[in-house]
Amino acid sequence: MFNVIVPDKTDESGIDPRVVTYYSPGGAAAEQYRKISTYVGALNGGRFCRSLMITSANSKEGKSISSVNLAMTLAEDKEKSVIVIDADFRSPAIGKLLNVASEKGLSNYLNGEIRLDEALAPTVVNNLMVLPAGEIPEKPAELFASLKMKELISDLEKHFNYILLDAPSVIPFADARSIAPCVDGVLLVVQAGRTRREVVWRAQEHLSSVRAKLLGVIIAQVEYYIPEYIHQHL
Repeated sequence: MFNVIVPDKTDESGIDPRVVTYYSPGGAAAEQYRKISTYVGALNGGRFCRSLMITSANSKEGKSISSVNLAMTLAEDKEKSVIVIDADFRSPAIGKLLNVASEKGLSNYLNGEIRLDEALAPTVVNNLMVLPAGEIPEKPAELFASLKMKELISDLEKHFNYILLDAPSVIPFADARSIAPCVDGVLLVVQAGRTRREVVWRAQEHLSSVRAKLLGVIIAQVEYYIPEYIHQHL
């Protein structure tokens, strides 16, 4: 990734200025997300990786920003429908980033309070939908480990080409480990210059313990080019 240059102001959409794939689709940072989306779309001819969980080792590494930017990039293909799910009950951010206000969402659906269609919310991009976090539950990991969570992914796959889940950090919370078995693959966001290698290895171990398929690592806030062989040795 490249260091994100934040625009001076937003437009009438109210989308967060850090969503560079919306404000600067031709920029260097957006191009890096486009490379990730191309990689995801090419996996097994585009049939295998439809549901993706984006997480990080610890908090404040840029996973939510990465989730939204990747969703925006995938939605550039107007023939593909995309949904991004705010599965981070610890610190929900997707709704704020995309300027989607909703009191109900994922938690309310998993608790059986509302139907799935009542939980979904549109965005300014026609083929990009959001499933907000909803009300904060007392025991998030138990909700994610429920049969209803698996049924949710299965139901969404009938209507969307790509399903992205922004999940809590792996090390401090069990939530991501509960979600991982429900999805096709996992992307781990690592902040350059902040996250130590041993922390990344520990996060990988947590994911491996639930047989999650780690597809790759997104290096966030890099101000210079990192050779490919360094990425392979993280």
